[in-house]
Amino acid sequence: MNIINYFKLYPERMMMPNGSKDYNILVDGDGRGAQLLGLVWTVVIAVMAIALLTDIEEMVGLINTFGLVMLWIVGIGGICLGSRKLRQSEERLYSAEQALWKSKQNLELKVMERTAELERANLRLKDEVEERLRAETALRASEMKYRIVAENTYGWEFWLDVQGRFIYSSPACKEITGHGAEEFVTDHELFRRIIFHEDLRCYETHRKEVEEGRKTDSVAFRIVRPDGSMRWIGHVCQPAYDDEGNFIGTRGSNRDISGRKRTEDEIRMLNEELEARVRKRTAQLEASNRELEGFCYAISHDLRAPLTRLEGYSRALLEDCGDTLDNQGRTYAESIERNSKQLKEVIDILLELTMLTRSDLMVEEINLSEMCHEIMNDLQTAYVGRNIELLVAPMVMARGDRNLLMVALRNLLDNACKYTAKHQQATIEFGVMEQKTRKVFFIRDDGAGFDMKFAKKMFKPFERIHRSEEFSGVGIGLATVQRIIQRHGGRIWAEGEIEKGATFFFSL
Repeated sequence: MNIINYFKLYPERMMMPNGSKDYNILVDGDGRGAQLLGLVWTVVIAVMAIALLTDIEEMVGLINTFGLVMLWIVGIGGICLGSRKLRQSEERLYSAEQALWKSKQNLELKVMERTAELERANLRLKDEVEERLRAETALRASEMKYRIVAENTYGWEFWLDVQGRFIYSSPACKEITGHGAEEFVTDHELFRRIIFHEDLRCYETHRKEVEEGRKTDSVAFRIVRPDGSMRWIGHVCQPAYDDEGNFIGTRGSNRDISGRKRTEDEIRMLNEELEARVRKRTAQLEASNRELEGFCYAISHDLRAPLTRLEGYSRALLEDCGDTLDNQGRTYAESIERNSKQLKEVIDILLELTMLTRSDLMVEEINLSEMCHEIMNDLQTAYVGRNIELLVAPMVMARGDRNLLMVALRNLLDNACKYTAKHQQATIEFGVMEQKTRKVFFIRDDGAGFDMKFAKKMFKPFERIHRSEEFSGVGIGLATVQRIIQRHGGRIWAEGEIEKGATFFFSL
């Protein structure tokens, strides 16, 4: 087939060179291949055009030869260009493979990093989920615990919203009010309706003060049950706030205090009755005191004068008629005088004791150490010739009535001097010691002492544990001391041992 016939049979190869594989190789190679191909096709088309127009036979052979040569040149050029294109393609392919390999390595590294991050995130998420589950479990347990406590408590627990409507009411309300919990939640005015009308204002005022933060203590009011009976409610509540300090409602509790109210009413009635008895008894005591004052006055004036005369007559009898009296008569006269003096002394002591228990206390700060020295200086004249050593703790201070404490210390120190009379050397000590939270004062001697079984007896009026022949006295001194100490809110007690002395303790 000559070239003309080739293009006649396949005109599309001439008109549409893009369909040629060789053409594609050339075009796809680089710019120079495209230029060469364009030049060849220009020459071929020109020759073919001349041949077709002239139809010269001589030109046919030349054209065929020229066309074959040109085709061979195009083929060789296409092979060269194709080889170069192939090398370039291989280089680009290699570069692409290297880039792909690097991308793959980077991708694998990123995948590994991302996988590690995802694993760490999964671990954190797992921990968070486990923590959330534990928190939810603890929350459910806590809710169950508090629900059990709230629903099984003796009192009626409740929660009110900001409008004062029930959003929770424990089942205990049924026992207290006769109404179920759901009734209070659904009927917002039920609670106010069951409050006794006289106490409703008290409840409203209390709730307002609680919401304003001015009051959180309890209040008591009455409610009316469905059967018409009435019960006392002890109501306590406090405002509730969220994390931002906004008021979100009122939390409170109600208790049935009807039994306590009945008890309080009974106690109040008993107190009123007791107060009436006390007033009556006080009036009786005041009357008795007035009678005692009259009796003391009678003793002071009506008995003292005859005793004074009796004492004077017995003394005159001894002085004026002593020579004519025999021993028996003189003994009688001396006994009358002695007993008259003793009876006058008893009357004076009783009057003094009465005045001590009725006079008002003049409390002041007193130096008991100085008071003891002052009293002993006075007693020295009564016990001339005695060898008595006085040991007094310095600066012993106390608060009390100076006159009464002077009488008490004088009696105690006089007793100490009296009951050490049989000892050539006597020691008397005054001091103070701490006992729990109170000061305890004491006066100690080393005299005759006493048996501890008589310790309580010695503070009773006219009770003596020694015979008058051993130690003088009428047995009223320690009773006077006890009255004075009791008036100061204290107490007195004694410890002793026979012939080893005695110690009297007292507090104020």
